[in-house]
Amino acid sequence: MTLATVGLGSNLDPERRLAFALDRLRALGTLTAVSSLIQTAPVGDLDQPDYLNGVARIEVDMTPEAFKQALYAIERDAGRDRTRQRTPYGPVELDLDLLLWGDAVLTFGSKPWHVPARGLLEHAFVAVPLAEIAPDERHPETGETFAQIAARLAAR
Repeated sequence: MTLATVGLGSNLDPERRLAFALDRLRALGTLTAVSSLIQTAPVGDLDQPDYLNGVARIEVDMTPEAFKQALYAIERDAGRDRTRQRTPYGPVELDLDLLLWGDAVLTFGSKPWHVPARGLLEHAFVAVPLAEIAPDERHPETGETFAQIAARLAAR
């Protein structure tokens, strides 16, 4: 079993879509923690609703590639169409990002994807919810605690 950390976000009917995502995640493994949801202003295209963001931790018995594809399926079932052109940071039905895969540092898949996700060091809307559920755990690459990362990003 691997402890995966997933970032959750939505700004189109977010309460319903995030609840849907958590229900679907429960079907993939054992949810061990879910942060509070925080309201965040949009980045980039400011002519859209605020987001709700959070983080969930789940124990799963699958490969990172299979888990990432399962996250895409959940997004798709929530109404997200990744084939439709959209602006970066535009409105989104549901965004599920694989943030951490245990304490591994790896690159995988065809995109390729990297964990830990870069957003952990760049966005308070990711770091703050993670620090709520795992404040003393350390980023696998930088060695900083998630509380330290969140405090630095929130101060911006």
